[in-house]
Amino acid sequence: MTAIREPVPDLLRRFAPTPHLANVVIEGFPLAVQTNDLQIITEMQRTCAEEVKSRSDSPLLVRVVRDEDAPADDAEVVVISAWPLLILTVGTGTTIVLDCERREILGFLSLTVSAERFAEELLPTLLKRFCDEAPNQPQGTSEKTV
Repeated sequence: MTAIREPVPDLLRRFAPTPHLANVVIEGFPLAVQTNDLQIITEMQRTCAEEVKSRSDSPLLVRVVRDEDAPADDAEVVVISAWPLLILTVGTGTTIVLDCERREILGFLSLTVSAERFAEELLPTLLKRFCDEAPNQPQGTSEKTV
């Protein structure tokens, strides 16, 4: 007798396809962006600073998943810093994490966070903090932004 195998659900969207790609420079950082939302790519290319000299030769990998099932609240923005991670949340449906050591950003956006807000406010907020972070920074600091 053979058991019917059903795939394990990917509740964390770890394996969500991100077919849209772009290379942009924001806040002086070259970014290799992967996403499942074409509007994010369009907005990041519009926001992109073409002539800014980059702070690094290798781009930061940015993988952003638009999660249609995420809670649709748009509460305050909170940034939590615990080296080597910078975590930005918007309510309970949006989380963006920057791993400073691996130079990678992984984000899950609810439908209430527009592509424009992501490209012009949320991502630059993390990138500005990335410049200030170092291993000798105090552990577990947080800051609220309204």
